[in-house]
This record gives sequence, structure tokens and C-alpha cells, in this order.
Amino acid sequence: MGHLSRALDLEVDVSRGGDESWLGHSLVATIKTERQAILIRWVGSLSAAAAAPFLFHGTELYGVWGVCLFAMLYSLLYMYVVIPRYPRTLLNGYLTTTVDAALSTTVIAFSGGIKSDFFVVYYLVAVVSAIRFGGGRAIYSVGVETLCYAGIVFLTGADRGVSTFATILFRMSFGAMTAVLVGWVIDRARAAERELEDAAIQAKQKLSDATAALTSSLDLNQVMEHAARSTAELAGAARVELEVLPPSNLQEWIPRDDPRNTRRCVHEVHPTGEDAASLDFPLLYGSEDLGRLHVVLDDRGAQLSPVHRSLVDTFAQRCGPALANVWTYAAMQTQALIDPTTGLANHRRFKEFLADCEQRAERLQRPLTILMLDLDMFKEFNDTYGHLAGDRALRQVGNVLRNSIDEQGLAARYGGDEFVAVLPGVDATAADGIAHAVDDAFKRAVEQRVDGLAPPMGLSIGWATATAGDADYQTLVGRADLAMYFAKRSGGGVKAFEEMDTGGPLQSLVGSIMTQLSKVDLRAVDAGRHPRSARSSRRGGPARTLEVVRMLLITVRGKDPKLYLHCRNVSRLCFRIARRLGLSAWEIHDVGLAGLLHDVGKICVPDAILQKPGALTPEEMAVVRQHADQGADMLAPVPSLAAVALAVRHHHENFGGGGYPVGIAGEQIPLPSRIVLVADAYDAITSDRPYRKGQTPAEAIKILRENQGRQFDPRVVATLTTLLAELNTARRRRGTHVEVGGA
Repeated sequence: MGHLSRALDLEVDVSRGGDESWLGHSLVATIKTERQAILIRWVGSLSAAAAAPFLFHGTELYGVWGVCLFAMLYSLLYMYVVIPRYPRTLLNGYLTTTVDAALSTTVIAFSGGIKSDFFVVYYLVAVVSAIRFGGGRAIYSVGVETLCYAGIVFLTGADRGVSTFATILFRMSFGAMTAVLVGWVIDRARAAERELEDAAIQAKQKLSDATAALTSSLDLNQVMEHAARSTAELAGAARVELEVLPPSNLQEWIPRDDPRNTRRCVHEVHPTGEDAASLDFPLLYGSEDLGRLHVVLDDRGAQLSPVHRSLVDTFAQRCGPALANVWTYAAMQTQALIDPTTGLANHRRFKEFLADCEQRAERLQRPLTILMLDLDMFKEFNDTYGHLAGDRALRQVGNVLRNSIDEQGLAARYGGDEFVAVLPGVDATAADGIAHAVDDAFKRAVEQRVDGLAPPMGLSIGWATATAGDADYQTLVGRADLAMYFAKRSGGGVKAFEEMDTGGPLQSLVGSIMTQLSKVDLRAVDAGRHPRSARSSRRGGPARTLEVVRMLLITVRGKDPKLYLHCRNVSRLCFRIARRLGLSAWEIHDVGLAGLLHDVGKICVPDAILQKPGALTPEEMAVVRQHADQGADMLAPVPSLAAVALAVRHHHENFGGGGYPVGIAGEQIPLPSRIVLVADAYDAITSDRPYRKGQTPAEAIKILRENQGRQFDPRVVATLTTLLAELNTARRRRGTHVEVGGA
């Protein structure tokens, strides 16, 4: 069995088939033996040729030398013809045995025939055949030798009486018994060796297949199941239990003290008694212990054979690195999808999960709820206690959110001190309960000062719910974000998007937005003393301006997604018209922003008016007309948006007078306002509305031309007409023609 354990590490490179499948009789081994036999035959032939003059004379001497020469030529033929070209003929032994018997017979013929004492060479040939080829070839050798001996005896003139036959039979039967005995022993030894080698080859193949399968998957559960199943097969065990922990270098991503990360797998072949014998094999990764393989045998007295123990021990050594690789892959996935500070899903994972929910929504027909959370006074907490304490606080808020939603959805860090929860299948009633549960759990944690949480830190929560097809899920996120801002303005707590439909809360939201916009660097005002630097200082806070614009667009999108798309379309047209008119880069920038934000004041308009399918009453129209002033009032406190605010305020002034809110006309109207009015009218005419179907681009251009000079600036209308015509020409060349207005 020790031989088998060593054989597991050997590479057996011999082709096998039938009774050639044992190691001692491989083709390579046979060729090696034949070359040794040829060497011995050469030495014997040379020695016989040298000794012949002292034993023979005359014709006998020449005959002996002829036999020696034949033996040498035969050896050369074997070395350079038979072995290189016909090596497999060596395996059966017939050729070698026959020639050796013939050579022995010639020696006996020259040394006296039946009177020669060299007949014992036949015994040597028979025994060598038994050793080299087994008992069957030994019997064949004795038969050939008997025929050759009888022939040479009678050819040399021996008496053909009974005594001669008896002598031949006695001598050859003694040789036959010796050869058969040796052959039987050799055959038994070879059979045992063959069994050992076949077992070694099969065991090695099983071990190789089991090891290869370890790397066929990077899924931890699949690899563990395979490891347990393969161990049971290699050990012939009744049950195998596998327990695995992650490597210590992955503790940051997969904490070892978390019981959920101690993975366990059981593979049971058949039930066993409680007192069944068992063995443990460690799973090592370098010097680190990752777990164990617990092998349970059939009964109390069972033991693993040395072969099976060696197999399982080798396999366990290979399982350690394989499992470590799988843990590493799992950690890499975690790093890609998990926020390292809080352990929640990151923004990327949140977006992927939301997209999956949207794909399944129509098929499952279930509601979806979005919770948006924002920490109040977090900056002050960070400034007071330091960033390490801030990270601990964020981690604790993440724990509160995760524990509150449990397995109902996904909790993620949205960014900075903002969190989000996606809750598929949760309706408005359940959503309100979950939101308040999160708020209550956070307040208790603050009161108990859990992990550094402390007053005056607070939490603002906004949520929104949509049924399948009610709104796209990105809009739903905007609604929840809008509700969260409203909750923040109201002093924290929980607010639902549905509460935004009433006038009072909406006005409070507008006030909140204006307050946020007013928080700008006052140094920008002082920069106005230096004309050259005033422009760059006035626009010196692009990050702040971008944040303001983002917040306003979130508000518009949450209020009315179609209004948001309309603003984007108007902005694109405004950018192109301003470039065609030759305005400066900063003026083009302001015109584009004015187009994007021109209807931001409509968040103050109640939905009942904004979404009304029919004509508005004079009172309702008066409410709508306030949106220009209200939008400008939101933007005016930000110095970098002053020009944009002016354009928004006057974007409904008519070129011929009579517009609102002031009633100015002609060149008195800022050029950005005139550009926005034309772009706004064009997109409104070509878009579908609740009360009418959108008209074609050509019809829209016709209407603009009919009203130029009275409502629209003729130069802007002409510029838009030329721009759209050129765009259509370019598209027609590319084979993507869209009628005027496809911009």
C-alpha cells in the first residue's frame, strides 16, 4: 500500500491494453530489459568465442565461432531493426524465446549432443522466459527446447531407444517444472502489481478529476458541494461535512465573526449511527486554517485505508487554495457592489436593482416603494467629532435601515449622508409603517448614543409609491427625493410624496429651495469691483451652481416628468439658436440654462391646474402666469444665475407687447428671453398635450412665422427655421431624414 501512495505522484506514460496494463510489463520496461539481454548476449558470445580454441579443434571450433557470430548478428538485428521498428513484437516473447532456444541447441550440438552437459542452458532459458514473460511463455519455451533437443540428439547419431527418450523427457520435464513454478510465482506477483497499479491509476484519475472540478466554478456554494461530494467518493465515506471560513485578509469585506459567513455543507451517501467512526482533515491556505473536512465512516469500527487517507489528505490540501480563490472572487464582487463604509449596497448596485425591478414590474404587476433618507446636522457632527466618528455614525444609520427593512428589499448608500431603500411589492400603507419604523429606530439609537450617534443629529425621510405602469422608476426616485427635501424643510421626520399635492407644503418646499439657493459664497458679490474678474468670480462656483440646477431638476421631474422632458427639449433648441446667433460662450451657457429652468416656477402650480385636460378658467390662467416670476425668484438669490433668472422672468413677454409679467416689448425684452419663448413655443406646438395632438414641425414653423413681429422675435424665428432646415439636410444625407423639428 505504501507503493501505491508513492505511485499517486508518478506519471505513467505507457500505452496499455489487455494484459499489457501492468507497470512491470510496459513496452518501455520490456525494451530496457531486451537491451540488457543483448548486452549479456554480446558478453557471452565474445567470451565463448575467446574460450572456444581451448575446448574445440578443427571443424567444431569453426562451428562454435559461427554460432557466436550468429548470436552477435542476431543481437545487432534486434538492437537496430526489431527494437526501433517493431517494438511491440517484444511484448509477446515468442520471437525471443524461440531464438534463445535455437542458440542454446547449437551450443549443445557442438558440445556432444546428448552427452553434452550444456543442456542445463535450457533451464536458464526457460526460467528467464518465465521471469520476463510469465508462465505461459515458459511452457512454450520448454516445448520449443524439447523439440530442438530431441532433434539435435537424433541428428548427432544417438540411439533411438527407450533410454534416450527417457533421458530427454527427464531432463526437459525437470526444466518444465522449474519454469512452471517460477512462472506461477511471477504471474501472481504481476497480477498483484497490476491490481495495485490499476487502483493507483484510478485513484489518481479520481483525484485529478475532483481537483479540476474545483476550478470549474467561482460560486462558493457549488464549490463546497463539489468538495463534499468528491471527498465522499475518494474516501468511500457515508457522510462528509464541510465547514469553511473566509481568509483573514478578506475580513474587511467578509467579517469572520459574522456567523452568516461560516458556510457549512453536508453530503450524505446513506445514514449512519451516532457512534460511527470519523476523521477530520484541515483545509489550509498557506499556514491559515480555513475550516475542516469531517469524514464520517460506515460504522464504529471502520477505518480509512492508507490509500483513501492519502487521497483525502491530498484533496483537502487542494481544497484550501481553491476555496480561498472563491472567497477572493466573492470579496471582489462585494467591493464592486457594496459601500465599504456602511456595508450597504452602493449606488451602482442600487441602479442595477432598480432596473431589475422595473423589468419585472409589468410581469408581476406589483407596487414599488422608494425611501430616501438624509442625515440632518451631519456636517456639524463631522466637524465636531471628526471623520472617523462620522463614518461610525453612517455605519450605524446603515444598520438601522438594513434591520428595519429586513428582507423586504434593498438598502443602499445613495451618496454622502443620503441613503435609499428599494422595496418591491410594498404598497403605500406598508411603506408608511416601514418609514416610521426606520425613524423610530434611529431616534432610539440617538437617545442611547449607539456607536457615537448623538443629538442634534436627525433624520429626514421621504417616500413615494407607484403601481406598475404608474410612473417610470427614475421618476419615482425623484418623487421620493422631493418628499425627503420637504421633510428636511419641515424639521425632519417622515413625509410622503402624496402630501406634496396640497398648496401649503408645496409653498414651504419653494421656500426651502430658495433658502438653499441663497447659501452661496458672498465673496462673489465683492468680485464685482473688478470688471475682468467679476465674470469669473460670478461664475466661480460651478460645483455649487451645478448642485442648484440638479436640485431644481429633481423637483421638476418629481412634480411632472413630462414637464421635465419639455424643459430638456427647449434647452437643446436654445443652445443651438444661441450659437447660430453668434453669442459668446457665457451667453450661450446662460441661454441654455434659461431654457432648462424656464418652467421651474410651475412646481408652485397645483397639479389640478397643471394636468387639466381642457381649457383653463381666467382664475386658473392667472395662477399659471405667476410661474415666470416664481421661477425667477427662486434663481435670483444665486449671483451666478442672475442672468438666467432675468431670462426666466421675461420668457413670456411678447415681441409686440402685451405679454407677462411686465408687458415690455421689442429690444426691451432680453435676447435670452426671446430665444426661450420661440424654443418653448416650438416644442409645445409639436408635443402632444392632454387636450390636443401635437402638430408637425412644418406646421409649427408656419405658426411661428405667422406670429413673428407680434409675439416672436423675427430674427430668432428665422434663425430657428434655418437651423432646422440645415439639420434636416444633414440628416437626409445620412439617410435619417426627419421633417423639420427633429432637433
